[in-house]
Amino acid sequence: MFRNYLKIAFRNLTKHKLFALINIGGLALSMSVCLIVLVSTREELRTDSFNPAPDNTFRITSKLTNPAGQSWLLASSPLPLAAELQRDSTLVDQQVMLYPALHSPARAAQKEIELQAALTSPSLFNIFGFTLQSGNAASALTLPNSIVLSEAVANKYFGEQPALGKTIIYGNYGSFMVTGVLAPTPSRSHLAFDAYVSLSSLPALEKNKLLPERSTSRNSFENAYTYVTLQPGKSADELQATLDRLTAQQNQGQGSLRFIVQPFSKITPGSDDLYTTSAVAPPGAKY
Repeated sequence: MFRNYLKIAFRNLTKHKLFALINIGGLALSMSVCLIVLVSTREELRTDSFNPAPDNTFRITSKLTNPAGQSWLLASSPLPLAAELQRDSTLVDQQVMLYPALHSPARAAQKEIELQAALTSPSLFNIFGFTLQSGNAASALTLPNSIVLSEAVANKYFGEQPALGKTIIYGNYGSFMVTGVLAPTPSRSHLAFDAYVSLSSLPALEKNKLLPERSTSRNSFENAYTYVTLQPGKSADELQATLDRLTAQQNQGQGSLRFIVQPFSKITPGSDDLYTTSAVAPPGAKY
């Protein structure tokens, strides 16, 4: 009987060729689109899946409201915020600030590559779960003028040669020693920098006017990204209350500022209209 069904189907296809072509082509196209959507959704849901403590990791976002009542919700926050939160050792366990301020061609091994880098601290590895293919995670971002490269960038510069100890001339920012190479991550991360530079390099960069003086400014909301993990038994509500106390001291003039706690699991895919203005995502992108 199945054989007869096949014969009938074949006869109908040959008898109505155009109709069959449209139907089969439409079916094939729709199935292809569905597969693409499924693969894309799967990758989005796996983003940052290697984070060691996603339920205890939070990003601090900024909501700015002008006197006319217009509001902007930014994924970023002022540079000093991370250090201010760390002072409350009963609440915050670890903090990391990423300052994506370095954008310039960098030279090494007779090659020049455009690098997008963020200044940050060793806690980057503990909070996000990044590991090093070579180098020591505890010290790689400790000393001034240290730089950790992504595996792709290290390969572009040095090929199969060891990258550790090599020197990179990073635009006008100066010379940086390679102290680590990132290992490939099990899944995509919402942080997509070519390199990470030690935060201890920032004072000299600001002193020499190579970067604007923002390390102590609480009014530069669009420049850095702040992430924290909490002490055992502490909650996001307690963190939010602390942030509200900080902004209450600052909201003395026109307009207002509020820092808002965003759970790490809500970053990708995002459920809020957060705007980024630096290398974490294209300028003006919703995230």
